[in-house]
Amino acid sequence: MAIQETDNVVSGLVDAVCGDGPGHERNRYMLREALFGLVRLAQAEQLAALRQDSERAAGAAATLRQRRMARALLRRIGTDVNSGQRRFEF
Repeated sequence: MAIQETDNVVSGLVDAVCGDGPGHERNRYMLREALFGLVRLAQAEQLAALRQDSERAAGAAATLRQRRMARALLRRIGTDVNSGQRRFEF
C-alpha cells in the first residue's frame, strides 16, 4: 500500500469510529497512532517473511555444500584421532 493510500484508509477508519464531533481529539489521535503502529508491524512481518523465503531459496545449495564440508571435516577428525595417540606398551 502506498503511503497516501494508508493515510486515506487510516483517516477514513478514524472518522468512521470517532466521528467528527468536538472533544474526541485525544481518542482520534490514539486510534490513528495505533492503526499506524499496526501498519508498521504488518510491514515488518512482511519484510521478515520475504527475507526468510529468500534465505530458504538460497540455502538449498548452501546446505548441500555445508554437509559435504562437515563430512570431510569429520573424516579428517577421525583420521587425526586414530593416528595421533597410541597405546603405551608395557
